[in-house]
Amino acid sequence: MEHNRMLEGIESHSVLGMVSDGLPVRINLDLPYNILLPGRDEWEWNKTDLLRADSCWYTDGSKTPEGAGARVYSRRPRVEIADSLGQYATVFQAEIHAIELCGRELEKWGPNRRSIKIFSDSQAALKALGSYRCTSKVVWNCQQTLSRVGRTNRLTLVWIPGHVGLKGNEAADSLARRGATLEFIGPEPVLGLSYSTARSVIRTWAEGDTLEYWRGLPGLTHSKRFIPSSSKTKSKKLLELSRINLRALVGLYTGHCRLRHHMHRIGLAEDAECRLCMEDDETAEHVLCTCPAADRTRFSILGKVQLMPEDLDKYSPGKIIDFLKKLELLGEV
Repeated sequence: MEHNRMLEGIESHSVLGMVSDGLPVRINLDLPYNILLPGRDEWEWNKTDLLRADSCWYTDGSKTPEGAGARVYSRRPRVEIADSLGQYATVFQAEIHAIELCGRELEKWGPNRRSIKIFSDSQAALKALGSYRCTSKVVWNCQQTLSRVGRTNRLTLVWIPGHVGLKGNEAADSLARRGATLEFIGPEPVLGLSYSTARSVIRTWAEGDTLEYWRGLPGLTHSKRFIPSSSKTKSKKLLELSRINLRALVGLYTGHCRLRHHMHRIGLAEDAECRLCMEDDETAEHVLCTCPAADRTRFSILGKVQLMPEDLDKYSPGKIIDFLKKLELLGEV
C-alpha cells in the first residue's frame, strides 16, 4: 500500500506532469559541421589559429537560484542576446539552447560560403551536438538548426576554456548571468523537463514524503531524537559495519539495548542507575550525550564535552563505536 501511495504521489506531482525533453532515439548521420575540442595548452600556443574565421560567435548558459539563462555574443555582426529559460532548464539545456539561438541568428544573417566558428565552454554540449545518436528534443532541434547553417558554410563548434581573457567569451558569460536573473513570463518548462531534473524532483519528493511519514508515526520518541531524518550516506556506512557493531548502534538508536534503564524496565536489572556516574538513569541519550563521567572521552573522540541527541547525526557510525569502545560499553549495548 505504501508503494502505491508513493506512485500516486509521483503521478500527481505538478512538475512531473510537465512536457518532457525526452525523445525516442533518433539517428542522424548527416551533421554538416565540425566539433573541435582543443586542450588548454593548445589555446595558449595556437589561439590565433583557433580564432581565425570570417565570423566568431560566443555562447554560454548558466543557472542561478533565480533560474536559467542563455546568451549569445558576436562583434561582427553586432549581436547580444540574453534569454531567460525559467526555473526548470538545466545548465546543459541552457548551453545547448544558447548555441541554437546562435544558429537562428546566423540563419537571419544569411551568410554563404563563410568560415564561421561558434565558441562554447561546455564540452558536454559540444559532444552531444556531435553525436549521431540523439534522445533530447533540445539537442535535436539545435542539430537541425546548425545543419541548415552548415550546409552552406564552413561551420565549426569550438570548445573554449573559461577565463582565457577573450572579450567575446566574457561578454557571453555576462549576458548569460543577466539572462539567468531575468524573470521568465509564460508557461514552464521552457525547454521541456530533462531526465536529470525529473529524477531530482522525484528524489526530493520521496525524501520529503519519507520524512513526513517518519515524523507522523506514533510514539518512537527516542528513535526520532537520534534519527531526525533519513540519510543514504549514513545508511551505507551503517551497512558496512560488522554485525556486532551494527546491532549495538541499532540498540542505541531504538533504546532497546542492554543499558540499565531498558533492562530495568523489562525486569532484568535491579536498578536503572548509570554505572559510570551513578547520578542519572543509564539511557542511550545519557551515555552518549550528557554523562559527566564520559565528558573527557566524549571531547577527545567527538569534539564536544556534551551533546544533544540530534548532534549525533553529524558523526559517522564508526565514531560512535569508538566512543563506546573507549568507555568499555560496546559489549553492554
